[in-house]
Amino acid sequence: AYWANLSDSIFQKNSNTVIYAHNQKNEFGKLKNINIGDKIVVTTDSGNTLVFEYFSDNIVDPNNSSVIFEEVDVSRLVLITCNGVFSEDRRILYARLVD
Repeated sequence: AYWANLSDSIFQKNSNTVIYAHNQKNEFGKLKNINIGDKIVVTTDSGNTLVFEYFSDNIVDPNNSSVIFEEVDVSRLVLITCNGVFSEDRRILYARLVD
């Protein structure tokens, strides 16, 4: 998985942090089983752990980069992956910081 360096730092207040990866087994492939309310745990390179709660998703055209630059009033994690293996559409998953 990769942090979109044009998005906010995960430590910034009211951040819009974007992480993207392929829709494959050892990357974001398991996200097809995620349910509203599930927790997403992110561990940073420095060993900090943050917990987010998944609350919605959206399917967009692969050329839609607006999600990276959205301003938000809560700290939010945005995960981007293909909408299925070899799909051209992108699935955008949204989660808010809980811990």
